[in-house]
Amino acid sequence: MALSLRWYDALCFAIVAAAALGAGWLILAKVRRRRREKVNGAAGYVSLAAEGPPERRRRRSDGGAGVWVSSWTGLHPGWLLGVRVASATVMVILLACDIAEWGLLIFVYYTEILRFTTVHALVR
Repeated sequence: MALSLRWYDALCFAIVAAAALGAGWLILAKVRRRRREKVNGAAGYVSLAAEGPPERRRRRSDGGAGVWVSSWTGLHPGWLLGVRVASATVMVILLACDIAEWGLLIFVYYTEILRFTTVHALVR
């Protein structure tokens, strides 16, 4: 039994590796910054909660609109919108490529195909 890898497998591995390395880098940077602040005597407010210090907390009465707002205050909303639009565009392109290659039958799940072929074979 041989394992065959195609170019898109390497691309997927690279994406996962880049995400893992980026996350590790961000975590290490935050840990180093906190250590530096403790050494300098400016430990400040340290919490595991995502809300942060009381003066930076958002009110909960936003009616659910806060779900669409980034919790990273240093990020400009335009960048957030750009990333969302780019990812949606990529997904639409990939879906269009699948439809072009497989036709609309790409939306029929394999379980439905198996069930149909099994019932069809029993009816004959």
